Amino acid sequence: MTSEEKRKFSRLPLNVKVEYSVLGKLDSVIITTESKNVSASGICIFLIDKFDFGILLKLKFLLPDADRGIIATGRVVWSEEVKTNNIECGKHYETGIEFVYISEEERKQINEYAKRGI
Repeated sequence: MTSEEKRKFSRLPLNVKVEYSVLGKLDSVIITTESKNVSASGICIFLIDKFDFGILLKLKFLLPDADRGIIATGRVVWSEEVKTNNIECGKHYETGIEFVYISEEERKQINEYAKRGI
């Protein structure tokens, strides 16, 4: 069974603005980035810095055609360096975030969106 078959929720390619900050860090600032994909269990985002497994992030993003944003707490579960042609950056990290706190209403909203997109 592949990892795609093991997924409990549908994952959908999605490029939207995501605001995040590191939880528990006193000098944490809100940074804006973009997503690669989303499911009701997590989101993949692009980061300039690599975060260690287990780091908690506060996330905020808006699904296309949604009335209000999704606010969640997520844990970094993987991070992979990806080369880019962007001269300023040179590289970035695709980072998998597992939602550890998200309201059931917001999880349902994401899952229904993902199902419509497939």
